[in-house]
Amino acid sequence: MGGILPHDRTSVVASGSSHVEQTLLSVLLPSADRSVYATQCATKKALVEVAGHSEWQEHVTLIDSSIMLLGQLVHGSGGTADDLFAIRCLGSRLYNDCATTFILILSGYYQTSTMAMRDALECCLLLKLFTVDRTEIKRWREATRKESMRDFKFGHIRKLLENKNDSDKNFLERLDTAHKLLCEYGVHPTFKSIRTMQFKKPQLYYGSFFNEKMCGHFLAELARISSLMIYEFVRALGNNNITPDLQKQYILWSKQAYEWISKYKTFPTKKQAGKALE
Repeated sequence: MGGILPHDRTSVVASGSSHVEQTLLSVLLPSADRSVYATQCATKKALVEVAGHSEWQEHVTLIDSSIMLLGQLVHGSGGTADDLFAIRCLGSRLYNDCATTFILILSGYYQTSTMAMRDALECCLLLKLFTVDRTEIKRWREATRKESMRDFKFGHIRKLLENKNDSDKNFLERLDTAHKLLCEYGVHPTFKSIRTMQFKKPQLYYGSFFNEKMCGHFLAELARISSLMIYEFVRALGNNNITPDLQKQYILWSKQAYEWISKYKTFPTKKQAGKALE
């Protein structure tokens, strides 16, 4: 029985290709092989570490159950122009954000994972706004690019929510701190962020690598964000749009999330966040 050996891939794939395509393949495949191998090594190390850390296992369990539950909640009927569909659109984006972040953290791409986590926080804040004021959903659906950039950016939504419900001010400040920290970690290309995320004496890392402190830290952050994701999505969607079976699943999930939050706490204050990766 025959088969294609790894070193045969370039010639096999390129057999029906142009000279330019063959040249590109000869350049790209070795680089891709190195990246895949490094990612596999980092992922294997991360999974071994998860198996040896009871706390990491709790983070991973909550992340996994949150992503799975959201996937079921996003399904539903409704026209593509109604408010319910708009909420489900945000749910689908949240699913992609959290699933992608989970993969990136376990693969050793910590800096890149912060981008999807920041996006997830922004989606959660939008859902919170829609729960407080349903008229904002239509405004968001029909907003021009200029209106979206002006009226639905993170800082503007936070101020709107503070004006609508002052009791949320402390929690919104914590979300704002988390958002800014994620920007600093890896969204904006600052020297401090690159040094913090990719330089571990005496090595400047690029590509995939395993770091115990960062892996544990970002798994905990994703657990917080994924629990917020479910909470805000369910509130925005409304119980009347959730099947009895999913309501039961949500109750079970809520118990799990409550126990996790009780142990690991909610989003940190500005003072606490400043020392996160020191």
